[in-house]
Amino acid sequence: MRRQFTWLLTLAASLCLSTAQATVFWTGAVDTDYDTADNWDSLAVPDRSEEIEVEIGTPVRNGNWDRAAQSDFTSSGSLTVNGRLLNANGGDATINWNSTGTLTHNGDYFIVGTNSTGAINQSSGTVDATINRGFFLSDGGGVKGTYHLTGGELNVHFTGYYNSTWSNEFIGRNGDDLFHVDGGTASFSTASSDRRLYMNNDSQLLIDSGSFTADDFQYFILGRDETKDGTPTVTINGGELNANMASGTAAFIVGAAQDGLLEINGGSLTITGNELWIGDGLGQGIVNQTGGDVLVDGYDIYLGRGGDANSDEYNMSGGTLTASNLVMGSDTSAVFHFTGGEIYLLGDDRSVVNESWFVASPNAQAFYDASTDMTTITIVPEPTSIALAGLLLAGGLMVYRRK
Repeated sequence: MRRQFTWLLTLAASLCLSTAQATVFWTGAVDTDYDTADNWDSLAVPDRSEEIEVEIGTPVRNGNWDRAAQSDFTSSGSLTVNGRLLNANGGDATINWNSTGTLTHNGDYFIVGTNSTGAINQSSGTVDATINRGFFLSDGGGVKGTYHLTGGELNVHFTGYYNSTWSNEFIGRNGDDLFHVDGGTASFSTASSDRRLYMNNDSQLLIDSGSFTADDFQYFILGRDETKDGTPTVTINGGELNANMASGTAAFIVGAAQDGLLEINGGSLTITGNELWIGDGLGQGIVNQTGGDVLVDGYDIYLGRGGDANSDEYNMSGGTLTASNLVMGSDTSAVFHFTGGEIYLLGDDRSVVNESWFVASPNAQAFYDASTDMTTITIVPEPTSIALAGLLLAGGLMVYRRK
């Protein structure tokens, strides 16, 4: 019995030692080549299913970097990948970037969840990716990709022209992906004005703090693919979402071939260079604004732009909304619900409050200031509205009350 007990203790110790040694550590003892065995403490190049940790130095992988296990970057550890970055390829995998170092990527694809559940957690440092084709949170059917950004910088730049389903930036290409910004800065830019940023399925872009910026994309679409289920959603609780659209035919679209949902509870949404379309196809577009600031800088907001009767909606109960004009498209079932906040429009647009599609509280009023050439639409509580209207008229402002 004693011999058996001793054997069990030895086996347990062996298993614990095996577990402790499961992570392969980069030493960089010889050079910077990722594929040099002597650069790892195991004296063997780690398989994609082995956990790795890089604390110092910059291993360089010349070729595709496939991962099917956890990858930790700590202290000042860095990495260079000259090839495709294929995380969660053959097994679930998470990249934890808690380093002040830099992940430099040059290749066709940057995929967080290739054919298994994948995640990247970035709290610091810099991720710089130069991509010829696509940035996908998920690729294989049914898998989920997640990017949690709580600090540092994520910079993704697209080169070349590839306007196809195998290219562009996808949140929810094949899974219910999540891109969560709660600190740091995420910046996506393109050298081609034909690039698009697509959201499909039940994917979500959630911004609690920090910033997410898309520069020079032709389209930023919530709900691009009619073959997908669910409602892709952008939720802004704080921080910033900046969409600097390409010139020409381009737009930020909520609801196209698939339903789309945009929620602004705080923070800001700024769209420059082109228009905001709510509903532009088979899918329903809905915007719910309870707070925060929405700016469509110098361009119109089209409500129900597509011809399908999808009852597209903009529901505003707080915050500010600034645009050139509010325009009703060919979908006459669309509606703008206004119960709070302030709307600022370019020119004398006071008549908007009496449009059939503009459904507002009875005490909604529109004021036009000729000195700034701006119309302000707001809710004025009674009996304050009577006194305020008198003061505004005395000051040279023209007032419309909703009839």
